[in-house]
Amino acid sequence: MEHIDQIIDTWKKFIKDRLIPIIDGVGATVEGNYYSYNLTTDYYEPNLPKQKNIIMCANERVTQVLEVGFNGGFSAVLFLLANPELSITCVDIGSHPYVMPCYEYIKSVFGDRINLLIGDSTVVLPDLKRGFDIIHIDGGHDVEVAAKDLCNAKLLASDTAYIIMNDIDYAPLKTLWSGWCDAYSLQDSGYADSGHSIKKYKRDTEIAFYTCYFGPGNINGSAKHIAMQIPRLPSLIYDCCYFTNNVTIREALKNTGWICVFLELPIKHSDNLNAFDTKELKSCPHRFPMLDAYTYICYCDSKYSVNENRVKEHIKMLTGERLMILPTHPDIGPDVWCEYEQCLFQPRYNVDKDRYFNYIESQIAAGFPSKTKIHYTTQFMIRKNNLLTRAIGEKWYEHIQMCGIECQISFFFVHQMFESYICGVNSYDGYYWT
Repeated sequence: MEHIDQIIDTWKKFIKDRLIPIIDGVGATVEGNYYSYNLTTDYYEPNLPKQKNIIMCANERVTQVLEVGFNGGFSAVLFLLANPELSITCVDIGSHPYVMPCYEYIKSVFGDRINLLIGDSTVVLPDLKRGFDIIHIDGGHDVEVAAKDLCNAKLLASDTAYIIMNDIDYAPLKTLWSGWCDAYSLQDSGYADSGHSIKKYKRDTEIAFYTCYFGPGNINGSAKHIAMQIPRLPSLIYDCCYFTNNVTIREALKNTGWICVFLELPIKHSDNLNAFDTKELKSCPHRFPMLDAYTYICYCDSKYSVNENRVKEHIKMLTGERLMILPTHPDIGPDVWCEYEQCLFQPRYNVDKDRYFNYIESQIAAGFPSKTKIHYTTQFMIRKNNLLTRAIGEKWYEHIQMCGIECQISFFFVHQMFESYICGVNSYDGYYWT
């Protein structure tokens, strides 16, 4: 505790001797409630528990801190003094005249350990990369802005992180924080609430949800493609990834809770070629490092939304040999020629009708029947992530390349090779809707 007291004494002297003169020099009134009472510059003793919380939290194997709301840099300096091994990234809208002068002085003392980004947090945060061990939310008090800051905090947190919400004595923020802690299953940190609240966040790697769109189009314009949907977020607890090479989708995903995985793939000149870029991701998610760390991987077509609770219920079916779950097709019977005839009504499939026909004929010639007990739709699937599931995906992708982008045709034959590992559920069993 003596060490903590020494840090606080050093911090108080730094603020009093270095930062407050800068603030007074620009003729401004300082906001904030870590050092002083808001709009004053005298040290405020009741803030001591908050200061001690910051110091103890910063010493728990922390290397990267994100602070939303730099203001005069008082709390940022406390982080920096508490742990000489950490670095802090701060985001501030820059509305006060003392923000930049205070930052420039702090930067002159602590060098590359501190970095300030000026801008609206709802714009700046989505462009940062995941990996912060502490995220300190002390920015705008507007509930909508604070909610977006918290949403982005989940995406930016390391696998185990502390989330600190300041100013919970303000009733709207306290209500928001309480609901967010419940929704995201945040754990108690052991630090007592004292004007701010500190909770533990642990990334849940049991399930990942993902969808994708590759191709042209403006999500807000007349050139919008039917597949350019931003589905309702499947889960608040589990990671939800949207893969795309479309810059307008990348912008639209900001502040939605979706993790945008932007791939530098060129946009092709036809729907078919762009669709082929989605097929590797759909059939072989294990090839993409973002998805390979999860126990279960849930794919959903971008035109649909997923019921998380039903997904969790159906995962319980993956016992023994069962490794994959797909819905049975709601409209087409278990005959591959019915799938073939149905797909020809869509122009993007019709252009490759001869390719599909020849592929089907080749599989029948190889001994596979054209009728089976079950015909699956591949708009949605749950996989248990293991070596055999990956082998199924690799085989499917091999057949997609022979067949073409109508991947339900190729899966019709691939599922026959691995029938005992795949199970079906009712298409309307609470999974998805337009």
